[in-house]
Amino acid sequence: MLRILIQNRHDAREIIGGDTVQMDETADFLRSQGHQVNFSFDDAPDLEEVDVVHLFNLTRPVQTYRQACNARRQTTPYFLSPVYWDLQSVIPWKAYEFPRSLRMLVSAPFLQRRLNRDHLFRDVKQLQSKTVSWARCVFPSSVAEERHLQDRLACSFRTNVVQFGIRVPTHPSFDSSPSARHYFLCLGGIGPRKNQLGLVKAFRNIDAHLLIVGNASPGCDAYDREVRRLSGPNVEFRPAVSHDEVGLLFAQAIAVVQPSYIETPGLVAMEAAACGLPIVVADVPPVREYFGASDSCHYCDPSDARSIARACEMARDAGRGDGKEFSHRHQWDQLMTPMADAYEQLEAELARRPLSHARMNGA
Repeated sequence: MLRILIQNRHDAREIIGGDTVQMDETADFLRSQGHQVNFSFDDAPDLEEVDVVHLFNLTRPVQTYRQACNARRQTTPYFLSPVYWDLQSVIPWKAYEFPRSLRMLVSAPFLQRRLNRDHLFRDVKQLQSKTVSWARCVFPSSVAEERHLQDRLACSFRTNVVQFGIRVPTHPSFDSSPSARHYFLCLGGIGPRKNQLGLVKAFRNIDAHLLIVGNASPGCDAYDREVRRLSGPNVEFRPAVSHDEVGLLFAQAIAVVQPSYIETPGLVAMEAAACGLPIVVADVPPVREYFGASDSCHYCDPSDARSIARACEMARDAGRGDGKEFSHRHQWDQLMTPMADAYEQLEAELARRPLSHARMNGA
């Protein structure tokens, strides 16, 4: 049995994201393997009673870097699930709808000069590179993410791909009654990466109802207001719901639409596909890796409102299917086998060491 401490960003419980879901599923899986698992969202917890740390989220690197440094100081190895993509490389400026003067103000050179004032921000990629290179093993969620890490970070590191799984939400059958109000459904935090702005522009040319469910992502209140301002009368907004309520929303959905600039790969779309709903997603590498040429999946160019609209029309024409095969291929316990192997190897190594040297440096 290993004593495992899982660490993530400070607000992982308040702002639920894909990393939160992956974190909890990882904890459940490791406990099922007989390990003791606890959580900490602090930068520098005491690791005296910890055999190994498991870190999450490289997209917000400062806290993860501090947690990695803490593990190294206490000679405790750590694994890393990065849930990473370089957002600056995929989200165009036009996605933000900023005034031109503000765009100039927050230009990359200006930001770099400001960030250089604090040594922690001199080079974000340097922090990410160190965090990755020190890890005993990195678990990207796709081959695309693995290659992206290798391309973006100038360091060597050990990887083993561990794909995302799903827990299919309990959902009633599709409500086909004449009184039912059918809609296209978009679930998730409202912000530039999720591209609700492009979506509401696309629905100016679609004779259908769009339901957007979610709250403004951190720092995206202005973006949220702009999305609402540009929305037509066929667009409705509701606040975020619990996972238990997602199935009820699926019951009257024509399709689930997630035209994000990047997803790794997008749990809502995966759950929808497992329930047999058509999905509209951006044609980006991690998403393509998960959904492939599935008949239920309709790809779009997230930067082109007309492309989003065409994909939505195709999804409506296709109708619902059977998601059992997709669901069967994406069970968490099956997909986490590479992670289990990595933990078993570490456990065997620690068992061979004298008690006084049971810790091993993660470098």
